[in-house]
Amino acid sequence: MKNRFITGLKDGLFVFVVVVLVAIFFNYTGIHFGHNRIWSSLGKLELINIFEEKELNGLLILSVILGAMAFLTGFFSTT
Repeated sequence: MKNRFITGLKDGLFVFVVVVLVAIFFNYTGIHFGHNRIWSSLGKLELINIFEEKELNGLLILSVILGAMAFLTGFFSTT
């Protein structure tokens, strides 16, 4: 049980950290990708307000969702 939890945690944190680093890179370089429908919709929820652009905040919300999904698949996988 403990090994499965650690495996799931590593998978979830890896996905979360990579997407957060991508969001920080986009913010630092000033790349505007504001026409993505998913990130814009999630950014309008205003659950996370770290960056000025709503699309980057939506990307962070998406990273939390994907990280949770990666944790669950890593936790419940039998291999």
